[in-house]
Amino acid sequence: MKDNDTYVIRANETAEGPYDTVITTARAGWEYCMLRVAALGAGDEIEVETGETELLVLPLSGAAHVTIDGATYELAGRESVFTDITDYLYVPRGTSFLLRATSAGRFALPATKAWKDLPVRLCPRSEVTTSIRGRGIMTRQVNNYALGNRV
Repeated sequence: MKDNDTYVIRANETAEGPYDTVITTARAGWEYCMLRVAALGAGDEIEVETGETELLVLPLSGAAHVTIDGATYELAGRESVFTDITDYLYVPRGTSFLLRATSAGRFALPATKAWKDLPVRLCPRSEVTTSIRGRGIMTRQVNNYALGNRV
């Protein structure tokens, strides 16, 4: 088997239900982490269950409202991952919520197994730390979501 067969996931290869990308712990060979990405048109919505994982609602593009237990959190989002950083929402395990796109976009739900519950938290873009790595043509900006803040 080639490395590409292991590490490259082609567009929609792992699509499942409302998600165009689903990478489970089993699929990736990881122990704790998973990722789902939903592409939603303006006004589209999906119900999400966190189960035994905690997760982030992270706009890759577009904006959204997230409703949890009657409270609605507004994610201003961004045009694309190449144009800006974004606000995001932390959601603890054992939580059901409604994700509704207020403008068309793609929304990542990176998740990990959790053993402790923290409260739901809207994290503003001002808390996202960024750093520059590499040199020359290999220079890149890394945006650290949920690292170095209260999540």
